[in-house]
Amino acid sequence: MVRRLLHPFVLVVSAILLAGYAYVAARLTSTAPVRVALAAPFVMVWILPVVYWFGDRDRQGRVHEWVQALSFLCMGWLSFLLVLTVGRDVLLLATAALPPLAAVHRLLDAAGAAWVPVAALVAVCVGALAALRGPYVRRVDIPVEGLAPDLDGLRIVQISDLHVGPTMRLAYVQRVVDMTKELAPDLIALTGD
Repeated sequence: MVRRLLHPFVLVVSAILLAGYAYVAARLTSTAPVRVALAAPFVMVWILPVVYWFGDRDRQGRVHEWVQALSFLCMGWLSFLLVLTVGRDVLLLATAALPPLAAVHRLLDAAGAAWVPVAALVAVCVGALAALRGPYVRRVDIPVEGLAPDLDGLRIVQISDLHVGPTMRLAYVQRVVDMTKELAPDLIALTGD
């Protein structure tokens, strides 16, 4: 376990999470109980590389599935939280420099710290619902001037951002495969992660 904790990747992830936590906690709250509660999602994200990525990959069962799913949701929420916190700080700096926007500055300063986590939660919920909706087909016709006649009508299926892993498993991938087969493409391109 100690060797795992000292792995360079785990050390870098730990440093990034610690810096992110320190910044967000300093900018959004001043009370100890809220700071402690805010640490929980950072710890959940930290668990992924330490326990699952560099640990025993054969950990299975409902508990492990839920821990990983919760960790990935926390990762999404923290991403939005960090971006929105930086955005709030940029707006605070901009409105502080412009006297006509003093009311906006006061509003961002007073209520913005509460809005940021809520907005991040809404964003991650929208993203999770989109993921749960599953894959979809979007048809796009791309006219190409000077295309060789043999290529006219070429059908390409692009599969993008599957995010296959512990939370997106075989059933999801099989659905994508079945949808792709139904389209009877001439070419399949797998892009994204």
